[in-house]
Amino acid sequence: LLWALVGTLFLFLETLGCVLFETNLKPLFTLIPAALAPLPMLVARATADDDVFGASSRFRHWAEFLSCFLATGVIAVPVLLWTTGHIAMHALLLSLSGFVLLAVAATVAAVVRARSRDEALIG
Repeated sequence: LLWALVGTLFLFLETLGCVLFETNLKPLFTLIPAALAPLPMLVARATADDDVFGASSRFRHWAEFLSCFLATGVIAVPVLLWTTGHIAMHALLLSLSGFVLLAVAATVAAVVRARSRDEALIG
């Protein structure tokens, strides 16, 4: 439910960046790497072994690399559009604030997951 809310807010900020200042739909190009970024890790998790202490596969490393590479595009695409003059500074800031929202939500989710694991081990 949290990821649905964060994803909706991310889409809302992207759309707001397109329509609010000038009707320019080029900031929507940010949605391409944002939609593709989690796919390699989802495939890696689906094909992962249940062996916790086993060596990680090369496929998992490549999946992590591709996910990080595509996530970098969420930042790079609006910055490149802004430097070439295709979008305004306000659209850039709204687009980057959507990414910051996603990053903060992922960090909070990771911290909560780690604390719940620690509590499960202790108690």
